[in-house]
Amino acid sequence: MQLNLFETKNKMKYPTEIEKTKSETNELEQLKHVAVFSKRSTGETIRAENQLIESKSELLCALNAVQNYMLVVNGNRQVVYVNKAFLEFLQMDNAGSVIGLRIGEIAKCLYSSLSLENCGETEDCMHCGIANTMLKSQLTNKQVKEECRLLLKDNRAFEFLTVSSPLKINDIDFMIVSLTDISDVKKEKALERIFFHDILNSAGALSEYLNLFDLNDLKETEELLSLSQKISKNLIDEIKSHKQLTEIENDDYEITVSTFDATDILFDVVDKVKFSFLAENKSLEITGASKMKISTDRTILGRVVFNLIKNALEATKNGDSVEMSCILNDGSIEYMVKNSSVIPPNIRPQIFYRFFSTKGKGRGIGTYSIKLLTEKYLHGKVFFESDEINGTIFHVVIPINNY
Repeated sequence: MQLNLFETKNKMKYPTEIEKTKSETNELEQLKHVAVFSKRSTGETIRAENQLIESKSELLCALNAVQNYMLVVNGNRQVVYVNKAFLEFLQMDNAGSVIGLRIGEIAKCLYSSLSLENCGETEDCMHCGIANTMLKSQLTNKQVKEECRLLLKDNRAFEFLTVSSPLKINDIDFMIVSLTDISDVKKEKALERIFFHDILNSAGALSEYLNLFDLNDLKETEELLSLSQKISKNLIDEIKSHKQLTEIENDDYEITVSTFDATDILFDVVDKVKFSFLAENKSLEITGASKMKISTDRTILGRVVFNLIKNALEATKNGDSVEMSCILNDGSIEYMVKNSSVIPPNIRPQIFYRFFSTKGKGRGIGTYSIKLLTEKYLHGKVFFESDEINGTIFHVVIPINNY
């Protein structure tokens, strides 16, 4: 059961989905007395706690004998000790500048760095697995283990196996927090799942069209052959795009800049996805597209727009439509993709997390890659809005000439 509880300044916020049952509500009432996240220990207290931990040579030996990132935090989730492995991860020689901070502040979590509030006190923080793991360990006085995501402000994303264990020294409560980086394992599994999912979709569509061939009807055969050739090309493009995504993840991708009409990307992607199972019983509408030149990496931009439309189709019910447009906006090109579904409020803060998905295990690359590609390679920005009146609209804004 996922529990979340964070206090923002003078008001407690609770995600509505965790108030569904009486037992969950009772646990939240208990958590209220444990999690006063706006409270911080004084500098004097932090120094005393750090000295206490540093005096325990056997504990330090154990913490530094492993390659996991090991931290000791106090009751207010402030770090009072980090091991050598975590210092290497931070590329630091000593822990002086991080003692007293919270984990999100040390790691430069995207949401912590964007907020004027403290780490753990924003709406986005309600879904932080690291903080929730510590919180549940405090409540139960037991070891708690969970997989957690961490998105940094430089767009790096990590998946950690987080283990929080209670520790009491001289009647003072601490927690040992262990972070094991499982990003590569998760990434490999996710890319493999997505690769086979997309390839099987394209191969399945191709097989369906080939089964419809009737050599006695030359005109129909010519039409089916033309469609099959397009699907075959899409199949090759899928393989290339997954190779490209792997190169991007490994920082091996080389940018290729060209000048082209920005609206061509919309028509290219629509022509590609309209033959897929995703578009079955759904319509694709280009509601606005003016001729505008843009200089950027066409392959990367095409992948961003493709993922936008693909995600919109996956969220669209049969009989509904996905609307797309491309406009000039203050020296930039803005792509907008709209569908009628509404993203639940508790899901919105996690949309751009790598591997977060509502579509099942091993998914969640699409929106993450949209953000990564747009900001890192296209020097643009991506955001979305979602409500009952307008549905969900994703925006990608790219400078006309960003190289």
